[in-house]
Amino acid sequence: WLRFFPAVEHARAAIERGDIGALQVVQADYPDRVYALNPAITGFGADEMPIIAATGRKMRGQPYANDVFSGHGAPPSAAILQYAEQQGIAVITFPSGRFVEETQYVGTKGRITIETPSHHPTALTIRTGRPPRRGTRKDDGQPIMELDASQGWVGDWSETHWNQDRNPSNGPFNQVERFEYPIPTPAPITRGQPAGSRWTGEKLINYKGWTWSGGNQHGFTYQAQAVHRCFDAGLTEMPQFRRAESIRVCEIIDEINRQCAETGF
Repeated sequence: WLRFFPAVEHARAAIERGDIGALQVVQADYPDRVYALNPAITGFGADEMPIIAATGRKMRGQPYANDVFSGHGAPPSAAILQYAEQQGIAVITFPSGRFVEETQYVGTKGRITIETPSHHPTALTIRTGRPPRRGTRKDDGQPIMELDASQGWVGDWSETHWNQDRNPSNGPFNQVERFEYPIPTPAPITRGQPAGSRWTGEKLINYKGWTWSGGNQHGFTYQAQAVHRCFDAGLTEMPQFRRAESIRVCEIIDEINRQCAETGF
């Protein structure tokens, strides 16, 4: 259901539209492999099986499942996915402690940040563009930017973010937009429904209640709405998360688990 959050759909549309240029790097973190790997598939798709290098906690087979490894993995561990055909890299970490829980999509012309908590997000930030150009260095055949020992980066670019913090991760992006997608209201009681009972007209039914075991679990709501839209449109597959993408996530998880089982600690 992660794919159905409006913030994630917005990010995917921006990537496909080319707002940040060609996608080069995806960074994501989450203890559960399914959630953590989803951004890589969102960015690079399912057509290409990446080359994988993984390490971390050694996996143990599940006795009740013929010793098949759990798809959820064993943190802490990490994986680098190389998409050779697309010339892109995904860096995915599966932490066991407190973590940032952000997703970064880094392109040649900008960056998209799915803000924390990125596995059930309510906001994203898109950074694009460069500061306005000034000066004649390019016309004179000189580098448009040059690192000066005393002044830092100098050149044809106006001093905006670049010279304020000397941080290239922020500096190149002159246009910053944040988009908020608040969760639907009212929020469920205690993240679910408390125990109780109801009268059917014939008998009293008692139930234990349930919980979502985490905040912002409204992805289920967004997914249910998408299911109805697909039925109304006569679709047999959800465009937000196709069968091929689901299978590709499983294949990547299997390979990560295999490598961690062989070389992990």
